[in-house]
Amino acid sequence: MLTSPEIRVAQHFVTSGRTEYLTPRYILEAVGPFDLDPCASVVRPWPTATRHYTIENDGLVQPWDGLCWVNPPFGKAEAAFVRKLATHPAGGILLGCPSKTETRTWQIAIFPHCSGILFLTPRLKFHNTDGSAMSGTFGASCLVAFGDVALERLRTAARLGPGRVGGLGGYVVILDDQVEGGSA
Repeated sequence: MLTSPEIRVAQHFVTSGRTEYLTPRYILEAVGPFDLDPCASVVRPWPTATRHYTIENDGLVQPWDGLCWVNPPFGKAEAAFVRKLATHPAGGILLGCPSKTETRTWQIAIFPHCSGILFLTPRLKFHNTDGSAMSGTFGASCLVAFGDVALERLRTAARLGPGRVGGLGGYVVILDDQVEGGSA
């Protein structure tokens, strides 16, 4: 497992050329507030939670408490953040972008542990550290709930719908304790 911030940044930079993909403010306003963001950007135009860990203090090795917002760094460290959120007792919401449901992370960490998934429409545009929207999209995006509080927030945002304060476009799929499969 990668724990060194320098290794995570270096490997991520090689694969994508970027290290900062910020969550749009409207997403956070629709499903927040959060107690902790364990993988926050060092430079952020708006808060993602009450408390933040960044690459400088390595959120993977820090203690997590309260409801978490997790927009993990792309690359090899992503799976480690997902695994930690999946077993975090207070739960939280994961920004899954792209929503590659066939991957081991989804099959082993997300599907067996999550409460529900909001598949977002339209496609999400991330933001730069200055707050401006990026020009492209990465593909299908979703928000994954771990725990009852997180699931209710996704359901509320979807019920309100896009274009309304606190609303998001998309469909929520609720997973219960009877999820079957797991052949990954």
